[in-house]
Amino acid sequence: MSKKLEMYTAISGEVIRYPTPSKEVATFLARVIDAANNPRVTESELVDLVYGKENPILDQTILNHQGVVTRAAFNNPVFHVMTDLLSRKRVQVGTLDLEGHKARCTMTVTEAAKKLGVHPSAVRQAIYAKKLPAVKKGGMYYLDPRSVEQHHVKRPGPKSETMLEVAVGSSPKGSFRLKAPTFGRRDKVAGYVQGDVSRFQRVAVIFGPKGSLRMFILEPGEDENEVAFDKGYVRGRFDVVEKINNSRKASERWRTFAAE
Repeated sequence: MSKKLEMYTAISGEVIRYPTPSKEVATFLARVIDAANNPRVTESELVDLVYGKENPILDQTILNHQGVVTRAAFNNPVFHVMTDLLSRKRVQVGTLDLEGHKARCTMTVTEAAKKLGVHPSAVRQAIYAKKLPAVKKGGMYYLDPRSVEQHHVKRPGPKSETMLEVAVGSSPKGSFRLKAPTFGRRDKVAGYVQGDVSRFQRVAVIFGPKGSLRMFILEPGEDENEVAFDKGYVRGRFDVVEKINNSRKASERWRTFAAE
């Protein structure tokens, strides 16, 4: 059974979803929330708490006086809840001009991708990885043009325009599966593995509850598209070139499909 997902709306408007944490992490997170909301707690005191020796998410074995943000800690969405609470404290004490920041975020993901010479999905990944600050307005991300100007990217290979963002897995509602020539795994959340398909000519997805499966075959396309079911999805520039809505025929086609 998949874990329950908690939801937290960040100051940027982004919704952070994370599995219900352990009792130790949940207790510490509650302390951070209380400190962030308490006007008597200073910004520096909250910084000391979040990056201190009591934070169970950080590695406490490297330094004597504070915890260390490892890759595992940075990839933990609860850590980003804590850093967002720090941002809220900075707004509270006046060291962060939130409205000014939002006003400066005028560049769309598509515009940022064009500026950087990358696929829009690469910009979204940088936003998700907290490498590019952004705010969410009306369900869309907007970026500060100055941050985009200063952002350095590793230039993608010649076929990067075919990159897909994918989440595959299963839940009580059904499953979402993928057949692709490559799959780069990033994370696992609530039974679903998130990752990327860097290059492809044709891929297939099959999804839905048992007995009501659907299968789509995808090829590289010009427009941004998405196929989603429950917590599973595939996003990127592709066209759906074949749809099979009959569950039996979808299963048969899935067995014979070879990813390219």
